[in-house]
Amino acid sequence: MARLFFIDFGARSYGQLCRAETRRDRLCLGAQLIFNRFLYLMEFTPAQFLEKMRKYCAYQERSHQQVRDRLYEAGLYQDNVEEIISVLIVENYLNEERFARSYARGKFRINGWGRVKIVQGLKQHRVHANGIKAAMTEIPDEDYFSALRNILEQKARNLKEKHPVRRKAALVRFAAQRGFETELILDVLGES
Repeated sequence: MARLFFIDFGARSYGQLCRAETRRDRLCLGAQLIFNRFLYLMEFTPAQFLEKMRKYCAYQERSHQQVRDRLYEAGLYQDNVEEIISVLIVENYLNEERFARSYARGKFRINGWGRVKIVQGLKQHRVHANGIKAAMTEIPDEDYFSALRNILEQKARNLKEKHPVRRKAALVRFAAQRGFETELILDVLGES
């Protein structure tokens, strides 16, 4: 397939779009950028997109939804998208349970998220309930409690609030925002 060249109507970058003086200029430049992106994507066949998605999935674990969004963003039709996803599943590039386990491990160990926030993240990736259950087994209870204790102790050291009720409320809010269950937070705060 012959390589298509960008048709340049004046918009070469997003920076030019931001520097446009009038709303009309921004709309014109925005349309030109979208058109140029469309022309760039038109030069790939579904087989080439399959190879791109193999590399995309080999780099790190991906959910089905991430791949699906990426392919739709590229302008592929539903038949092609579903065909590419099924090939990736058969070739074991995509595995929803493996993604869910990896996601849960990473978000817990690296970001310090609790189970509630991890489950919400997995639901945003449209992972099935079985995958979510499998992912929750990746977080040992002992590590989970110690992580909760550590973040509460760290936050308590840095908290300037002196009033005990407001201090406890601030700690509960903080841990709940990190995705830990309220009952566990209150149990850990009750211990200390």
